[in-house]
Amino acid sequence: MKHFLSNLSLNTRQTAIDSLMDNGKISVTDPIFFSIGLPNRELLAKKKLQEVYNSIFESGTDSYFNYGGSKGISPLLSTISKRENISQDYIMISTGNTQGVELCARLVLNPEDTIAFESYTYAIAHSLTHQYNLNALEIPVEADGMNIEYLEQELKKTSIKALYIIPNANNPTGTTLSLNKRKKLIELAYEYNFLIIEDDPYRDLIFDKRLPSLFELDTLKEKVIYLYSFSKTIAPTLRTGFILAHPFYIKKLEQFKQTTDSCTSPLNQMGS
Repeated sequence: MKHFLSNLSLNTRQTAIDSLMDNGKISVTDPIFFSIGLPNRELLAKKKLQEVYNSIFESGTDSYFNYGGSKGISPLLSTISKRENISQDYIMISTGNTQGVELCARLVLNPEDTIAFESYTYAIAHSLTHQYNLNALEIPVEADGMNIEYLEQELKKTSIKALYIIPNANNPTGTTLSLNKRKKLIELAYEYNFLIIEDDPYRDLIFDKRLPSLFELDTLKEKVIYLYSFSKTIAPTLRTGFILAHPFYIKKLEQFKQTTDSCTSPLNQMGS
């Protein structure tokens, strides 16, 4: 049967962390896992979600039980637009950040391209490296995030297509990229012409003063694609998040999403 498999399928590998989620291995009686970003069940917004869904069911509307557009439903897009202070042209709803990262990979990466990421990072970075037959450039992590000086030295020797980073409360180190390093990283992206995939699911979970995102610091909006997830702040089961990017990228991402899952569940979007 192996001869039927595509190269992409043959290159796909499961990480040890991913295997923990298989076959319901994590149950309600299990201890706290530090291997994945699993929110405390006691802190999930269950009561608020119940109120939202009750109001939808009681309203008699059926609009959220049908297919939706790939970009997302208007109420959620409007809320995100106001919250992030950006036009809806720059927004697309995702089915969680894992989908967001995969869509970004399809958007910009070709076999043999080089992608840089922190030496300690979310397992998906390693999975995509194998799936898409990429070259990996691992950058050491310091107390204030990615070692930008090390990255700069490597960029003088190696051309990279993209850089994947978790700037706030990095998984698994917990480090947050300092403001000076964020500014320098944007400078390097323009100087060496690479795209930054900013994975930011933990932004609203840290207690320190919030720093501007790399996307916010990129005034031209040409070098950063920003990913946010509601899985950590509302509930993982919703599988909802959003992508912020230049409209040029958003249009392409919408096209990829149409052939991936068509749309994120409108009902789940209302819960977000």
